[in-house]
Amino acid sequence: MPSVSHEARAQILEALALLSGFTAYEVSTALDVGRPDVLRSDPRCGAFFIGEAKDTETPGRTDTRERLSGYVAFLARAITAGLRGSVFAVCVTDGRVVDEWVALLGALCLDAALEPTIEIRRVPAGGVVLWVKPFGCRAARTYRSRETQLAAVAGKRARLLRERAGLDLEACSCSIALQAPTKRGRAS
Repeated sequence: MPSVSHEARAQILEALALLSGFTAYEVSTALDVGRPDVLRSDPRCGAFFIGEAKDTETPGRTDTRERLSGYVAFLARAITAGLRGSVFAVCVTDGRVVDEWVALLGALCLDAALEPTIEIRRVPAGGVVLWVKPFGCRAARTYRSRETQLAAVAGKRARLLRERAGLDLEACSCSIALQAPTKRGRAS
């Protein structure tokens, strides 16, 4: 049974989805990894909002990674089908592990051939929302180990941005864009 803190995070995500125009409640059978805490769509364009509240789960858990990977794969299929504007949001309790969540979400997106922007936002109820906007799909997964390294760098970059500015997470929001390395063509 979910904790009170988990349910509070889920309510925050539900409110964010509604305020962002994702007003249609979705019951999707396309998700084969379970149901996220929030699943809504935008009736104007069909884009999806997937929200996951995290209270005790950590980014290092295998079951968490597998479930989130399934949600990201679902968004990749939606984007490939033309449903641009989809969002994946994760609300976490512990701001000390935000960098690890950024690295995990970035790696999952890059593994699914998505190039995301991840925004980190503090919410009044004492949590942090990681707002993942996958903008583009690449044709193929190339340089997979390099992509994982890139996502890890993004997690470190989030921490460094806050440290350089002398800000703690309580007062800081930032945005990180991840772009997978491309194969450069040679001039003939």
